[in-house]
Parts: sequence; C-alpha cells; structure tokens
Amino acid sequence: DWARNHSGDPEIEAAIQRGEDPGLGLVTKAYNYIHKYGHKSKLMAAAVRNKQDLFSLLGVDYVIAPLKILQSLKESITAPDEKYSYVRRLSPQSAANHNFTAEEDIAFVVLQYETYRDGHSDFYV
Repeated sequence: DWARNHSGDPEIEAAIQRGEDPGLGLVTKAYNYIHKYGHKSKLMAAAVRNKQDLFSLLGVDYVIAPLKILQSLKESITAPDEKYSYVRRLSPQSAANHNFTAEEDIAFVVLQYETYRDGHSDFYV
C-alpha cells in the first residue's frame, strides 16, 4: 500500500488522522496542480480498491480499475435516475479554484526538478 510505504510523511499522517485515504488525496492534489497550471500531463489513477474509491476519482484523466469493480458497477441495483447522477469530483474548473499553500507549490516544483534531473522527463509535470 502506498501510504504504508510512505509512513512518517507529515502530509500522509495528517490525511490519515483526518480519516481520508492519503492515496486519493494525493491524486486529487496532483490533478488540481496539473490542471490549475495548464500542464500538458495527464493523470492516471490505479490501485482502485472499491466502488467508493472509483466514485472519489470521478473526473480524473484515466483510471485503471479491476474488472471485479467494473462488474460490480454493472450489477448494482439503483433507480434509473440515480444511476447516472454521480458528481464529478475532479474538473478543470475545480482545479482552477484550488488554492495551494506556498509549501505545496514548492514541493511540486522540487518534485518536478528531481524527476527531470533523474532522467525521468516522461514523468515531468
């Protein structure tokens, strides 16, 4: 699990204390950063564990979801008017309105530099 491998990180610990999934929080933050500042990168979320995770990621550029979860969506029993009423949680508009702290902006710039420096320019935001 991503969060277990990054234990001790203050941001992850804070997300866990708030009762949030730190991986979903990271995807949301990365999506907002990419789309707020107009980077050409696209974000792909993976390791979706359940339908709730999938709904939390509505709007992300790409999602890799296990077949089991996709089948459970198909087999869900919901009223027709509810079936397609899910709210997109990530959008370019919500990203544009997101306010990053100075520390968050610096952390993304440092990550971009380190990624580029290490030769992983394909991951460069």
